[in-house]
Amino acid sequence: MRGLGWVCVLLLGGVWAAKHKGPHYKVHCTRDSMRVDIVKHEDVSDIYLQHLKDYPDPACKPEVVDSRATFNLKLSNIYQCMVTKVLNKNTGRTVYYHRVVMEYKDTTPKQAFIVKCDMGLTPLNMSSYDSEVSEISIVKRQADFPVNFQEDSDIEITSEVTGTAPIPVLNVGVRQDGTLIDDELNVKPGTPLNMEVYLDSESAGVYGLMVTGMEVTDTREQTEPILVNGCSVDPYLFENFVTNDGDYLKAKFRAFKFPESSFVLFKGTVNVCLDTCSPVQCSNGQQGFGRRRRDVSDAADPNKVYEISMSTVIKMECDDCEKAKYMEKGSLREKFEYSHADEVALSALFEEFGSARYAYFEPENSGQETLSASIVSAIIAVVCLLLAR
Repeated sequence: MRGLGWVCVLLLGGVWAAKHKGPHYKVHCTRDSMRVDIVKHEDVSDIYLQHLKDYPDPACKPEVVDSRATFNLKLSNIYQCMVTKVLNKNTGRTVYYHRVVMEYKDTTPKQAFIVKCDMGLTPLNMSSYDSEVSEISIVKRQADFPVNFQEDSDIEITSEVTGTAPIPVLNVGVRQDGTLIDDELNVKPGTPLNMEVYLDSESAGVYGLMVTGMEVTDTREQTEPILVNGCSVDPYLFENFVTNDGDYLKAKFRAFKFPESSFVLFKGTVNVCLDTCSPVQCSNGQQGFGRRRRDVSDAADPNKVYEISMSTVIKMECDDCEKAKYMEKGSLREKFEYSHADEVALSALFEEFGSARYAYFEPENSGQETLSASIVSAIIAVVCLLLAR
């Protein structure tokens, strides 16, 4: 009976494995494009690029024909569909990659896997390879040595063994109260968020990170810088990146949106250094993990190995888009959608008299008293400053 039970377990395992074979795909690369052909099994309900399930750009959607889904991604415009670019600053070798997500019709958890183009594989910078791996056969071989064989005690090593560090894989995510924001979770303007930039487990022990620049766009024409040479442009909206170990960076910011788009796209440049990267002192007294303002050349980064161009997108809730009021003076803070009139007044004071990094707003459901008190305190501080002049 025990043997029969094991047979049943093996049969059930075989049926499950046949039903969920995992992703089967091929990647075809040229200098300007990456084409990914994926087998869409019957149990697969949806295939999409990570964070782009509901993204409206047709170029980021797969073309599904029968049981094949095909992505055609432009490498000449990596930010169109958030392709990540990894450039080796010493050799010039470039790797592009993205993550594809597969959802199933049953209770099977969705799967995410990396597709990539490595332009260093061939001299023509072209590559094509299959994800399927054939089974490895292990053959035991035994050498026939004579009975009186004796190995030399002195062995001269005439060759060198060279090891190479892994190509870093960068992860970027945005969290709200510890929950990762994905395609099923939208946020409201003004919500406190955390952006996380970190390395994969294989690279984390070798490299460190520093974010040298970042800008935000409505995915159309409006673009605003939020991080320049490693330091925040406006710490009230987006703080400097901080870290404990050098390979996991985190920055606090407030969710904001543009007038004519519910999507906010972050585009950034990340330096990858051997071991760790040193922080810099920004003009507001805070430390940021980027290059120094007075020295922005690559010579100031002796440990810099890779430069990564990354991007991520979040979708904002837009139930009252038609009623939302925006101030159109041009700066990012003025495009921020406020939930309180007091916040607009306080932001105007900061715009006129200095940084807003000490501002604190209570949540909407905590009442107006604390917020009004902060307004009064801010006004008194400004009046004292004017009298001191």
